[in-house]
Amino acid sequence: MLRLLVEKKQNAEPFEWFEADGIAINPKESLQLRQIDDERDPIDLFVIKNTGNNGLLFKIKTTSPEKFRVRPSVGFIPPHESDYVRIQLQNEYRPTLKAERFLFMGIRTNNENIENFGTLWKESAQREPSIHSINNENTELRRKITELGQRQMIIIFMLLFLLIVHFLFVVQLRSSIDNLTDAITQTQHNSQIKSKRSDL
Repeated sequence: MLRLLVEKKQNAEPFEWFEADGIAINPKESLQLRQIDDERDPIDLFVIKNTGNNGLLFKIKTTSPEKFRVRPSVGFIPPHESDYVRIQLQNEYRPTLKAERFLFMGIRTNNENIENFGTLWKESAQREPSIHSINNENTELRRKITELGQRQMIIIFMLLFLLIVHFLFVVQLRSSIDNLTDAITQTQHNSQIKSKRSDL
């Protein structure tokens, strides 16, 4: 399943990619966390393509590092090659999940030593390194919200149905009472007529 997801993202349509400075990133705007295979934690992927002629040293940061596992968070991609990064939401943080952001930081270099990223980033500050921010979107949370909305609609319809049934029952009850009252009145009237005739 994970392999299929990687292939799907690698072969995504051009409009699904963010492209700048010889770098292509999928997804373009939002991660969609989902359950995959036997993974306990919801997961999504960054697929990163280095379309330039020099190496790409990258780092991915998040606003909530305690909630997410980013593997790898730092990496090197040779020219005209691609790689992917796993983003996993730790299961215990599902109830507290809100809009999170991920920051992609990229440097053009042929230095493959990822431990030098901090130093190289500072050195490249004057050369406008590539930065791209991506939002997190929790599809499971959206699904639950949608389901909750549907359940609320069902409850509303059920209440409406019960109110209609109750209203119809009241109308029928009143109609029956009216009919019974009319029948009693008619019986009493007939009895009075018979009584008058017998007196004559």
